[in-house]
Amino acid sequence: MLPGGKRARRGARQVLANGSVAALAACFHSLSALAVLALLGAVAAATADTWAAEVGIRLRKQPRSILTLRPRPPGTSGAVSLPGTLGSAAVALGGVAGSLADSLAGDSVQAVYRCPVCGASPEVARHAGSPERTVRVSGVPGLENDAVSWIATATGAAGTVLFYQLLLS
Repeated sequence: MLPGGKRARRGARQVLANGSVAALAACFHSLSALAVLALLGAVAAATADTWAAEVGIRLRKQPRSILTLRPRPPGTSGAVSLPGTLGSAAVALGGVAGSLADSLAGDSVQAVYRCPVCGASPEVARHAGSPERTVRVSGVPGLENDAVSWIATATGAAGTVLFYQLLLS
């Protein structure tokens, strides 16, 4: 926070601080599954921290030092508030809601196909490497994995917004 209650703009150093670990992990994602986990964890941490700060500042509750519990000015590093902490949890709850929506849609309405040549069950109507078109055996025609992913991300977005709205009320 700047004097007068104005917030500082994010600069290149802030972008590097919040994105460099994820970028580095992305460079090694093909070498190790642990790099993928590191990437996801870095993005989740940066997102949750940003949400905590933004929600905490907007709801104007008195933050406190995470170590001493003494009152601190809003926007101070090391200061936490209950609304800010719940704001960071909204990211996790939105993610879980999206993940569960993905599984639910994938198991209930996603089209399931069978390749008549090799017997594989690809997630799309056209099976790579096979001259034959796959046959839909269940699910909604045309509702393939990409549509299910869209449902999941829309659910995650809606769940996060809903949780944020509940925080404001």
